[in-house]
Amino acid sequence: MLLNEGAPNQVLDLWRARIQPIEMKQRLDNNRLENSLESIINNRVGQCGEHSHINFYLLASTETQMPVFRVNALNMDHQFVVIGDHRELPAHELVIADAWPTFPLPHTAEIGAFSIGAVLDVAPREALPGYDVDDCTLLENSRVRFPLQSPGDVSRSRLTEITRFSDLYMQLFSMRDDYRGVSYEHDGVDMNFDMLPASYVNDRMKHKSNFHYHQSIYS
Repeated sequence: MLLNEGAPNQVLDLWRARIQPIEMKQRLDNNRLENSLESIINNRVGQCGEHSHINFYLLASTETQMPVFRVNALNMDHQFVVIGDHRELPAHELVIADAWPTFPLPHTAEIGAFSIGAVLDVAPREALPGYDVDDCTLLENSRVRFPLQSPGDVSRSRLTEITRFSDLYMQLFSMRDDYRGVSYEHDGVDMNFDMLPASYVNDRMKHKSNFHYHQSIYS
C-alpha cells in the first residue's frame, strides 16, 4: 500500500501504474539519492531494497516475538526481512517478510526461494519509537483501493516505452511453485498465513491479461 505505484523493474507495475514508466524510473532515482524512508513513501515506487526498508521499519516499530533482520539474499541481488535469528533457529521457525513480489505472502524460510545472506539491519523484539511510520501516512495509504488504473487507460505508447527498458521482470510470486497456496503442513500440523485482499490479486491478474492482450495485437 505504501509503494502503490509499484516497482520500476516489473513489467506489470510499469503497465498498471497511474504515472508513466519514465516517471517511475525518475522517482526510483530520487529514492536512491535521498536514501530516506520519507522519500521512499513520498515517491510511492520501489524495488526490493525500498520494500525491505519499509518492511523493516514497520516491524521494528512493533513489538515482535523475535528480533527482526533486514538481509541480503545469498548470492542474489535481492533484499528482504526475516523475523527470527537465522543463526540460531531452524528454517521452519523463521518467517520471511518479503513485500517485493507481485503476490507477496509471508512464509517460512524452509519454503522460501531465497537463502539468507549478509545482515543489513537488526531490531530487537521490543518496539523502537525511532522507527515509527507516521500514523497519518499509514491511514491514508490503507484506504487505497484497487484497481488503480483500468485497462482502458493504457496505450500503445506505454507498451512501446516499456519495451525500451532493460532488466525487466514479470514476477508473480515469491515462493516456490509447489507452495503457491497460503496453507502448508509442517510435522503433520496444518499451517497458514493471512491471505491478500481479493481485490489486490484480481487487479494484478487483470492487468497481466490486459498487458499480454495488447502485446499480441501490437506485435
